[in-house]
Amino acid sequence: MTKYFNYTFKWYGQDVTISEKVTDRAEERNNWKPAMAAEWMTQWVREHGMGNTCVHARNLVEVSKKEMVSKEETAHQMETARNNWLASNVKA
Repeated sequence: MTKYFNYTFKWYGQDVTISEKVTDRAEERNNWKPAMAAEWMTQWVREHGMGNTCVHARNLVEVSKKEMVSKEETAHQMETARNNWLASNVKA
């Protein structure tokens, strides 16, 4: 059974959402799915500039497939947040 998870974090003062899906045919492994998703999210976020971030499985929200956000959208949200922060902090 496939499970879908979202995690929202602050990046330059704005909310950014990352999603992950975990599939496994063994139903007894459902308890591990949030931990696996959290580990994969942590790895992705660290590779994209947030080196000290750790996603905890207890902070994940299980969502439907329609509510998932692509990695490209997450990267775009991060870039937009950074650009907005830089624009608001430029000294005239």
